[in-house]
Amino acid sequence: MNTWKNPNLAFEEAISAGRLSRVRGTPNYAGDYMYMGPTCDGTGNAFKNIITRQYLPPLSPLAALEKLAAGTPAILAATTQPQEPAHSEEAEEALLDALYTDDQHFPAW
Repeated sequence: MNTWKNPNLAFEEAISAGRLSRVRGTPNYAGDYMYMGPTCDGTGNAFKNIITRQYLPPLSPLAALEKLAAGTPAILAATTQPQEPAHSEEAEEALLDALYTDDQHFPAW
């Protein structure tokens, strides 16, 4: 059963899975969504568009394959073997500081 989690972690998982994107202007741009907690069936995380108020649909296996066929980097990255990070812990800290606001603990996308 899925439970409430840190919104930052929920956003990172959704981006890694290809449900949300860091790229502005895309329909699934993370900055246009808010974390709503676990889905009703408890199998995932729910995200709601801040403008349309419509929920982001789950990424179906068919949609994942279509994204893979189109060469979407997030899907490709999720389907390849994990690799050593090409950055230091200091660089990662700087990136996280840039992505998240200090006072709200929410992504600044």
